[in-house]
Amino acid sequence: MAPKESVTATSPSLKEALLKADVLRPSISLTCPNNVFAGEKLDKLKSNYKKWNKDMTHYLAINGLLSYVLGEKSKPSPSSEPHAHENWVENDHFTYMAIAMNVMTTKQN
Repeated sequence: MAPKESVTATSPSLKEALLKADVLRPSISLTCPNNVFAGEKLDKLKSNYKKWNKDMTHYLAINGLLSYVLGEKSKPSPSSEPHAHENWVENDHFTYMAIAMNVMTTKQN
């Protein structure tokens, strides 16, 4: 009877498989919203939080970014999924900026 070959010796390690998959098809895609937030900016003086929140929630959901705000999108490991990790970071930054740019700032004296 011939000796059995080790499956682990001939097949790629899990880390190698993840890295290869990450290059070809990362688990997190880079989100490129194709529209601009059309709602009114959040304005403390207008007391428009409820309307702004609803509009912003819809905007983020339509663009696949709401899970970042809700903390539901886990950040991939930079060592095993570097492309997915980079995409997650960029999507998270875009989400933050989409919100920050749509808040009215008032200058304090």
